[in-house]
Order: sequence, then structure tokens, then C-alpha cells
Amino acid sequence: MRRDPDSGEPSPSLVDAVKTAAENLVDLIGAQIRLARVEVVSDVGRAARRTMRLAIFVPMLLGGYGCGVAALAAWLSRYCGLPGALGIVAGAQLLGGGIGLASVQRRLRSVKLLERSSSEASQSIGQAVAAISSVPPEHQRKALDV
Repeated sequence: MRRDPDSGEPSPSLVDAVKTAAENLVDLIGAQIRLARVEVVSDVGRAARRTMRLAIFVPMLLGGYGCGVAALAAWLSRYCGLPGALGIVAGAQLLGGGIGLASVQRRLRSVKLLERSSSEASQSIGQAVAAISSVPPEHQRKALDV
């Protein structure tokens, strides 16, 4: 064991330094996992609140929508008969519903879950790997001889 020239106390060996680095890496990964859990809970809560806002207004919209569609079909039946009017209204509903569904789907895809956690974890692990790989070759050989 080498001694520190200034204090005379034993200096840590490379094996001790690697052991400490490994323990710190395990602690870091554990902290990243805890952060990811907190972020998931936050993201799920935010998504649930947004969904709840939509659900509050759905019954009112459905009632008014049904009345409006019936009125439109009744008005169109004067010009193209009841079957033709219902077909036209149904086609317009399918087209509008498809466009609306595609829009909602695009917005849901844009929600990025665990964005901060994943970038921080990859950055931290990259820094740890860089620090471990920057050990000089002569110290690497001494560690392998131990």
C-alpha cells in the first residue's frame, strides 16, 4: 500500500477507487429509477386531468349533436328523400370523425413520457463510462495484476 507523501496516510488503491466508482454508479442508477417513477406518476396524473376535462363535456355535446344531426337529416329529406338525407349525414359524420380521431392521435403521440429521466440517465451513464475509461493504461495494468 502506498502512502500519501503529504499526510503520510495510506492512499487508496486503484481497486478501491474502482469499487467506489461502481458503488456510486449503482447509487446513480437507483436515483435515476426513483426519478423515473416520480416522473411517470406526474405524467399519468397530467394525462388523467386532461382526459377528465374532456369527459365532463361529452354528454352535453352528444345531446346537442344528436338533435343537430336529426334536424339536418329532416331538412335534407325534402330534397333527396329520407334515405338519401341519412346517407349524406352519415358520410359527413364518418369524414369528420376520422379527421378528428387522426388529430387526437397525433396529439397523443406528441406526449413524451420520461423525457427528462431518459436524457439524464443516458447522460449520467455516459459520463460515468467516460470517467472509468479515462483511467491511465498503467493503472489499468496494475489493477489487473492485483
